[in-house]
Amino acid sequence: MQGKITPVMLPTNIIAADSLIAIQGDLFDGTRMKLVHDSRKGNARAAVFMPCGSGSIHEQWLTSGDRSWDMIAYCYDNTYVDSIQADMVYRRAGSFNGTKFSSFARLISDNPDLVEAYDYWMLLDNDILTTMNDIERLFHIMVEHRLDLAQPSLTNDSYCAWPIFKQKNGSDLRYVNAVEIMSFMFSRQAIMHGMHLFHQSISGYGIDLAFGETVRKKLGTKPAVIDAVSVRHTKEIDQFSGKFYTMLRDASISPMDELYHMQRLYKFDIRFFEI
Repeated sequence: MQGKITPVMLPTNIIAADSLIAIQGDLFDGTRMKLVHDSRKGNARAAVFMPCGSGSIHEQWLTSGDRSWDMIAYCYDNTYVDSIQADMVYRRAGSFNGTKFSSFARLISDNPDLVEAYDYWMLLDNDILTTMNDIERLFHIMVEHRLDLAQPSLTNDSYCAWPIFKQKNGSDLRYVNAVEIMSFMFSRQAIMHGMHLFHQSISGYGIDLAFGETVRKKLGTKPAVIDAVSVRHTKEIDQFSGKFYTMLRDASISPMDELYHMQRLYKFDIRFFEI
């Protein structure tokens, strides 16, 4: 049964915070998902969650081959709802397409057992080019280094707002204050402390830095960029006419408003850096 998700009301003196929270609440409530099928075998300890639809490039790497992790897909349109090679498939059932963050918030809100079901998660953008073997390696590295928060590095030809995340020669792993959200990886312990953050940003802006701050303070571990594995971000970040940002504007969401709202709440440094 799907309930209403209410963004966390925390003390803040940011201008129009109440208005922002009200808009977010309506959009979270409009992000509804209907289960299409669940063919999980129940022995996987890691999961990849990815929204997909028109423009998704997952067919270039996601196959029906063996994997030790579960693939959970949210189809926000009908393009791949009957064809994606996923273990668990949801389709849109609400008034809002949802973003990766509002749909993941909906997933774990409606299915709290999923938080306990997996030791590690990856939230993956559908314009990331990777391989199933590389995802396998990433989860193994998370376990080996006891990481609570991480991301693969980005290839040199990736579209990227923060060059710090591009693959560094001679490095296997670097520690940073936070990681980006396009291929976001975290442990069960991390989500137990940071679950509420996904209810506080439709765009995802601010979740990355707030999550990094939370992991370092609550768990005492450092987020990491895994240079041993790189993925390619294939699409340009177009904040003016890109489909994602156009959708946010149509929904009356300003990513920067969400970022600064969360910065007021969690007092993080608005930049990424190595530590």
